[in-house]
Amino acid sequence: MGMATTLQGARRVYITPMWMLVGTWVLLLPMIYFAVDGIFTFDSNLVRTQSGYYQSTLLSTRSLSDRLERVGVSMIFLPIIFYYIYKNGSKVMRACVEERILLLMPIWAIITVIWSQSPQNTVYYGLNLVLMTLFAFFLARTFEPERLLRFFIFCGFVLMVLPFYGTSHSVMGGVPSMQGITASKNLCGDVTVFFIAPALFTKLQGGTANIRRWLYIILGLIEIALTQSRTSWILATLLFGFAALYLTLNKFQTRDAAALALFVAMVISLVGFGIYANYETILLLMGKNATLTGRTQIWAAVMISVLKHPIRGWGYHGFWTGLHGESSNIALRVNWNPGAAHSGYLDTWLEVGGIGLALVAWSFVRAVRDASVVLSNNRATYLGFYISILFMTAVVNIDESTLLSASNLCWMFYLLACMGLRFEAREVMRGRYEASTSQ
Repeated sequence: MGMATTLQGARRVYITPMWMLVGTWVLLLPMIYFAVDGIFTFDSNLVRTQSGYYQSTLLSTRSLSDRLERVGVSMIFLPIIFYYIYKNGSKVMRACVEERILLLMPIWAIITVIWSQSPQNTVYYGLNLVLMTLFAFFLARTFEPERLLRFFIFCGFVLMVLPFYGTSHSVMGGVPSMQGITASKNLCGDVTVFFIAPALFTKLQGGTANIRRWLYIILGLIEIALTQSRTSWILATLLFGFAALYLTLNKFQTRDAAALALFVAMVISLVGFGIYANYETILLLMGKNATLTGRTQIWAAVMISVLKHPIRGWGYHGFWTGLHGESSNIALRVNWNPGAAHSGYLDTWLEVGGIGLALVAWSFVRAVRDASVVLSNNRATYLGFYISILFMTAVVNIDESTLLSASNLCWMFYLLACMGLRFEAREVMRGRYEASTSQ
């Protein structure tokens, strides 16, 4: 993000590098908060489960110092988020009207407090989800797409070079694994993959743009490798495959691109069938077993609880209450307390029911439809970022949970992708309407 210049007549207009703006450094703080999902490595109220997942619940007993520590962390980040939402209230309110489907998801999450097993959890995390959604509205309405992506690269770089606060240990073999300032290696890896995505689909400023781009990407890949998170490894591989495909198709005419895309889809289907037929061998080579470190057993146990309240769910963040309530039955079925369904789709269905899951599914379907409308008229490179986020969100939630996460950067990126594609689709449809009326 070096100094860029343009000529307007005899004047040279200088674009200030993003890292030199005070506002950029202030906005970095809430981005760090979302990147760690609101829980830092040093949080003393973390309980590690057998699968490497860290739990933090309001139902846990906290000492006075623990409470003061959490309040202190919140007091650093939340006022900044409130300030930007309040300062840009008119923009945020317009976004609330235009993006009703995205706003309805956190509203429904709060409504589930009526039957939640843990009302205090539902209210606390529900309000955090609303706050993050409004902050995403602010970002989408304030930044141009290219500038937003450069801001994400700046945030990603700062997070990658922050001191590696500690290490965790994988379940199989006790291999040391990077977790950075996040609470788990999986979160560290997934967030890093999401932060790499902007670098693949934006134009950086300055003569050394490509050098800086690849140094940034390599730094991210090193961190992903050190996390030992197999999900992140797969996610990074899929991201680079998608980026290569998207950028290649962008060089062809629409009809030729469609034919090439169909051919690639056939190849991917064949490869997918081969992976499915040999998945146990592949998992063993990756250091996993056929149960995905016990995940398949958890999914089977969770489905029993899901079907008890398939429409309304058990309440947003109101199900996993340890050995109290319905979650105790899961612990009895799998002989340990997993603390999560380890699937974003199941966790969403479990907590906010079929209604909440349908809202998420509709937002995804609408975003895919918007993408098809936009790509038929616009081949802007940054559109690849939006589509890659949709793709990665669909993949990562197979065995991780980011859907409707109250303070998760991956979910915020998803909201921004949906809003970005919706805006671009509106512009295309407006252009078509104006063209038809002018004839």
